[in-house]
Amino acid sequence: MRRMPVIALSVALLGGCGGAVAPTEIAALDGAWSGEIARIRGDKPECRQWGVEMVIRDGRVSGAVFDLRSPAARFTFDSYVETDGQMFLDARAGGDLMRVVGRFSRNSFSGSSTGGDCDGRVSLSRARG
Repeated sequence: MRRMPVIALSVALLGGCGGAVAPTEIAALDGAWSGEIARIRGDKPECRQWGVEMVIRDGRVSGAVFDLRSPAARFTFDSYVETDGQMFLDARAGGDLMRVVGRFSRNSFSGSSTGGDCDGRVSLSRARG
């Protein structure tokens, strides 16, 4: 009987850590998300600002990255949300492989991107509309 309160306490603590997503809350992330990847390092032409749009359904992620200067050209990706709210994805954008790593909170995603000689900061939020 002593184990039950300890387990319940552990689950409660995990759910409240820094706004991270608890395993039972992954479905709460369902819907459309959008944002951008802002360049923080790299001065080559391929180091540019990228837009990101994606949809989450039951932890599965599908979406696209696109050059903000020419949004018609889209580079698609598929991924999933880990049980702790992390997401890792690879997208071939403009000929280069871009890796995005980050974590969801209830209403935002923040992380980083690397690819070639470029690094970026990733910020996403629930899409409006």
